[in-house]
Amino acid sequence: MVTEMETNGEDDCTFLVRAGRELIEQCGIGDDLRHRTLDPANVPPELHPLISCAEVWNVGDDYYRGDMLNRASSEVLRRLVQTVHKYIEPLNEWLEAQFIEFDQRGGKSTDELYAFVWLRASAVDALSKLRVKFGENHRL
Repeated sequence: MVTEMETNGEDDCTFLVRAGRELIEQCGIGDDLRHRTLDPANVPPELHPLISCAEVWNVGDDYYRGDMLNRASSEVLRRLVQTVHKYIEPLNEWLEAQFIEFDQRGGKSTDELYAFVWLRASAVDALSKLRVKFGENHRL
């Protein structure tokens, strides 16, 4: 389990990127399981603060995402949930619009769509871990 990390005055995304990279290394998650570099031009400006988090926390494989979250401290889980929660309305609206466009494009997607879907999935899974493992009650 990743121990409680010192924040050193870091903002939430900087903290989560650092923690996520440590967890990715511990879990042996390869680049083939994530979309590493996202193009801000393909992401609405209101979600730009989440891009660095999405580049790290977009693990689409349920096993590896679960392993990452199982190793995470309650602080990491809590900050992941709280950070995504701050943007949940514009995130959900954008993802919904992207899925409509996905259908119109004949099933062609972007790395950014997948990355933000899996970032949201990581936050939802982190919320469950906080409730079950740590008895905390948060909302997303």
